[in-house]
Amino acid sequence: MPAEDFDVKSAEGLLEALLNSTVMGVFLYQDNCRIILSNKTFRDFIGYSEDELKKLTPYDIITDEYKTSVKELAERRIKGEVFAAEQIAHEHKTKEGLVKSTVIFAYTVSYQGRPAGLVLVMDVSKQKEQAEKIKAVYTLYGTLSEVNQLIVRAKDENSLFSDICNRIVEKGLFVDSFIVLFDSDMNIKMSFSYVKSDYIDYLKRHLNTPEAKKGPLMNSFLKSKIVINNNVLKNPAMLTWKEEQAKRGYFSSAAIPIKKKNKTVGVFSLYAGKSRFFNKDTYSLLKEIMTDINYALDKIEDEKWHSMVSVALNAGSDFVIIADKYFNLLYVNESTHKIFGYAENELVGEHYSKIFEGGPEKKEFAEKFLGTLLSGEMLTDIFTYKAKNSSVIYGFTTITPFKTGGDIEYYIMVGKDITGEIKSEETIEKLLHFDALTGLPNKKFLAEKIDAFINAAVYSHASCAFVIINPINFSFINHTFGVESGNKIMSDIASRIKKTVKGYDISAKWDADKFAVFLKNLKLDEDALHITNRILTVLGEPYILGSKRINISFNAGISLYPKDAKESQDIFNKAEAALLNAKIKGENTVGFFKKEFQEYARKKVELRNGLTEAIKNKEFVLHYQPYFDTQTGIIKGAEALLRWQRSDRLVPPMEFIPFLEQSGIITEVEKWLIGEVASKIKLWLDNGLKTVPISVNISPVSFGSASLKGNITDILNKSGVRSEFFTFEIVERTFIENFEYSVALLNFLKEIGFGLSIDDFGTGYSSLSYLADLPFDNLKIDISFVRKMLTDKHSRYIVETIIYLSKKLNMKSVAEGVETEEQLALLKTLGCDYIQGFLLSKPLDEENFKKLLV
Repeated sequence: MPAEDFDVKSAEGLLEALLNSTVMGVFLYQDNCRIILSNKTFRDFIGYSEDELKKLTPYDIITDEYKTSVKELAERRIKGEVFAAEQIAHEHKTKEGLVKSTVIFAYTVSYQGRPAGLVLVMDVSKQKEQAEKIKAVYTLYGTLSEVNQLIVRAKDENSLFSDICNRIVEKGLFVDSFIVLFDSDMNIKMSFSYVKSDYIDYLKRHLNTPEAKKGPLMNSFLKSKIVINNNVLKNPAMLTWKEEQAKRGYFSSAAIPIKKKNKTVGVFSLYAGKSRFFNKDTYSLLKEIMTDINYALDKIEDEKWHSMVSVALNAGSDFVIIADKYFNLLYVNESTHKIFGYAENELVGEHYSKIFEGGPEKKEFAEKFLGTLLSGEMLTDIFTYKAKNSSVIYGFTTITPFKTGGDIEYYIMVGKDITGEIKSEETIEKLLHFDALTGLPNKKFLAEKIDAFINAAVYSHASCAFVIINPINFSFINHTFGVESGNKIMSDIASRIKKTVKGYDISAKWDADKFAVFLKNLKLDEDALHITNRILTVLGEPYILGSKRINISFNAGISLYPKDAKESQDIFNKAEAALLNAKIKGENTVGFFKKEFQEYARKKVELRNGLTEAIKNKEFVLHYQPYFDTQTGIIKGAEALLRWQRSDRLVPPMEFIPFLEQSGIITEVEKWLIGEVASKIKLWLDNGLKTVPISVNISPVSFGSASLKGNITDILNKSGVRSEFFTFEIVERTFIENFEYSVALLNFLKEIGFGLSIDDFGTGYSSLSYLADLPFDNLKIDISFVRKMLTDKHSRYIVETIIYLSKKLNMKSVAEGVETEEQLALLKTLGCDYIQGFLLSKPLDEENFKKLLV
């Protein structure tokens, strides 16, 4: 229709309505395409003032993509050509340079008698952004699904990495991707990238520069976390890479750490073709991709090791058998089939008795077999087996119980067919009476020699001494340096003992990690102490493992014949009691059997028996020792301490806690303790008290229990108390037993929201390197360092180092045993966060503790 048929000026009501619209932006342009009118909604949207807009044209405020076509249409309209353009998608550019998606309605109109252009603008940027986000998430989910399919099929790392890099780009969400793996010196060991990309070559040339260390890739590797760079052009850390990445169309990126067996080995980098691509949803999916890739690497590694172990097991001549706790056969290697004459499918699923006959002196052997294994100890002996053809086979066999969660679940049997050698009486004698590892006489041999000596001494009136020597915490050597190194040290100990005693005395291997010495024809009882001290001095010299020097402490227990006992078994028992006496006195000490100690032991047994009734009779009570902010003195938490109210006296914890741990009752007691603390916290909260986090000590026994996780979550759910009111304290030695299990359990507790503290820090065996992998909140400085730090510079350095370390690891430091103002002043100066000790508060019963919470 002719332009003059619609005069906006004459339709003043319509124009006023449009200009007052708060939903749509409106502007009018005329001569030279200059904007002459605009409403507030449009000005707010575009960011220009009314005067600024009058200097601009419609094509000055849109993106380059639309400039040419819009200019052509605007010029046609002001020449009088009448046409409409409705629901046209556009992109407007604001004064600040932001690009916003719009839908426009444009018409040719007459204004003051001349042709003009009327444009209605609707801002749809939020709707479009949301639609793109949804599309991106769907695409990312599809990508994740394909990555998972690759993981399921993956047989080796190289093909997995190559396939992931290609597939993730081909899905269309990312413009490039690559994976780099680093060696121990942080040099690129291997790399994988999208097949059409050469960016990895550029990266290799620049990755060792100082600037690169600040970039997302190296940050992700060094900090082992996902690093998002949502704007390549504006991120200062991308200065070195900005030009190269922009040229390739990389405008945002994500760097994902790749871990294998909890160790970061590389980084997976993804590049998107737009800024601000990554958001909360995409970040969650990136975490899933990271978890899935790391799982795949562990799976590939496990399968590789399983394959290697299988080859190793089947390559040897020894037979290897794995049975469940009921001795049903779960696995046998190829040598087992060959030795016993069974086909591949004829043994698995059968009971051990199908091939097992027994041993020498069958009745005694059966008692030894069951007694030793059910107690969790390793058994080594000559076993008699029967082959499929009923022939007898002799096997020198070691059976090792395998525990999970503190209970025996499997038995691993490794044996050597010695049927040929057994015909030699000398070989039988050696295997039965000598320890295979050390070459020393074994317990059986030594017992026979002592019996013979006692029988002769009835007439000769000779005296002797029996000594048991026990290395302290030898299991730590095996855990830390490996069983092979432990065996070498065990052999060195045997050699040193043998060289130290006289030729007519007998040194022997007694139990798993114990040795024994039989000292004959003593002139004086004190000679036994002199010789034993000489042995401990020799054993105390360092042991060499490669470049390492290992120091080991020992205890020894001595019983005398005929002074302490006149029968061999009694001599052995009293030497064990003397050894216990030595252990109580400390490291590198010797204990003698004493009647008064026997009475002490009897009382301990009574105490232990009383513990079994303590829970039932509700004899355990809790005291609370608070800890305070060092600078302000404000209470920050408290430690729940177990006390035993027995009759009319409060039994000190050191008198009964060790027995709780030894007997296994500690697991049940600590379950009760956690539940009791939860009940008290709930009660305090309900009464409006200012409740603080309560720390609960978890013993190594409970920590290793399979039921701990379930017990804690059940108590939390039943009580309704938030996890933030709990802190679990664990001593350092706990992590040595099973580090991977410890990491998994601690991360589980941390994710739920519990606080975590390392108790007695600095006194255990764990390496400082473990701290980076463990999610602890607090380091508790052991009381021994706090007490000596004012007079001993080494103790002060240790305290200062622990405080410094805690700050670097974003943990809180807690000093135990603060008893003087001088100690408090020094801890303030050193920057210790919290203090606990008699200076501010001793352990309090509940009523007195609640006064601090008012």
